[in-house]
Amino acid sequence: MVIGLCAYVAACSTFQDFDAVSVDERDFDAASVDDHDFSEEIEADTAADFDAEDEADQRPPPPDMPDIAAPTCAPACANGGSCIDDGVCACLAGWQGERCETPSCQSSCAPAWGCVAPDQCCPLGWRGPQCSEADRVRIPAVGAETTFVMGCANDAGECAPDEQPAHPVTLSAYRIDRYPVTVTAYRRCVEEGPCEAPFVESNYYRDDSDAHPVDHIIWSEAKIYCAYAGGRLPTEAEWERAARGEDAARFPWGEACPSNSGLGACFATPWTSLSARANCDDDDCNDGHAQTSPVDAFPNGVSPEGVWDLAGNVEEWVLDYYDPEAYGDGPRRNPSGPREGAAGVIRGGSWKSPFSGLRSSARRHNPHALSWNDLGFRCAGDAD
Repeated sequence: MVIGLCAYVAACSTFQDFDAVSVDERDFDAASVDDHDFSEEIEADTAADFDAEDEADQRPPPPDMPDIAAPTCAPACANGGSCIDDGVCACLAGWQGERCETPSCQSSCAPAWGCVAPDQCCPLGWRGPQCSEADRVRIPAVGAETTFVMGCANDAGECAPDEQPAHPVTLSAYRIDRYPVTVTAYRRCVEEGPCEAPFVESNYYRDDSDAHPVDHIIWSEAKIYCAYAGGRLPTEAEWERAARGEDAARFPWGEACPSNSGLGACFATPWTSLSARANCDDDDCNDGHAQTSPVDAFPNGVSPEGVWDLAGNVEEWVLDYYDPEAYGDGPRRNPSGPREGAAGVIRGGSWKSPFSGLRSSARRHNPHALSWNDLGFRCAGDAD
């Protein structure tokens, strides 16, 4: 046992000596590291970094990115629509048209009814909650007043004496019915009490005329209906401004007329039932209707401001008494005609009229107590 133990101790001593030598060698290496000078290497690295920065500074700057202009839509998209390209609007659900101004209804509206708001149908001429508001167009669309030339001033021999002289007129902003008053709308007034049914044979009694303008209405009954609808009859000046705009157009749609109309400067082919802009005498308009027609039958004849049927179909009562010389010395701001007279002014021509009677400046008159199967009306009101 003593011999084995001594042998083990000797081996251990030898191992310890070897380990001590290894440690001494490591100490030598550490000393060598401590004595090494790294300054040259650091200076070289730093110089390389500065050279790289100088090279980067000398590189040309990246090219400027071209400015991408936002698309523009004028007039602006309405009812929450977005302008996605120049002149192109993306409409929200429930709206359609070039500027998202036209409501759309998933289900078709009944005859004589129109889509007046997203998924809401009302009788033509009405809108709003429970179809309780008259559907009227503001004139002008913006602004407190509008100025136009009233009367006839062309040199084609069309002007009647009572349409002259042409003269500037300024009107405060107002609203006018988008459509003539329809049979359906007038029947509603009769059923609710204020209005009386026409007392002679009228399209009011026809089953197929709900969307047609009511006819055979005398002046006093037209006034009663307009009061019921929250308005009044338009003045003659208001009616003419709605029909011809501020640029003194001959017709609500502009200057175009069928070549067989007998009027000068038309430069157009004869109309057909598809191309006609109004309902007038068949020899001139060839519009496909024997008598009255639905008030929304002629989209080509709508005024730029969105008023329908201002030419043809039925003539329309206005508020003014008739005076053949009213244009000579009448007021030039908000004229309302003479205070009394034997007849009232009627405007717009009818399905019986020659095409010349559809001119926006043409004037006719009728005794207040007489009605005809081509005489109706529309209403107006203050702008705000």
